[in-house]
Amino acid sequence: MVTLVCMSNTNYASRLTADIYAADGSEITAGLQPSRFCDEAINLARELAAERNETLLLCDDDGDWLVAPDGKCTQTVAETGDLDAVLETA
Repeated sequence: MVTLVCMSNTNYASRLTADIYAADGSEITAGLQPSRFCDEAINLARELAAERNETLLLCDDDGDWLVAPDGKCTQTVAETGDLDAVLETA
């Protein structure tokens, strides 16, 4: 089982930036403009997921999202951080 948990505040609306993490939990990028300002974070997450051919975790001000290599985004349940469970239901 792979466990992913955003390192930033789980109070989504109070997040000032968006961050992208790899499936192993390593931070890929931080400090991106959150979705309330623009689509920078989601666009970059989709691009990086395709380049790396792996599902990434985007922690944004509107929630935590799994971003697949095909560009599909699935909102996660922050309390569980269970990537396998989310992927099974996606």
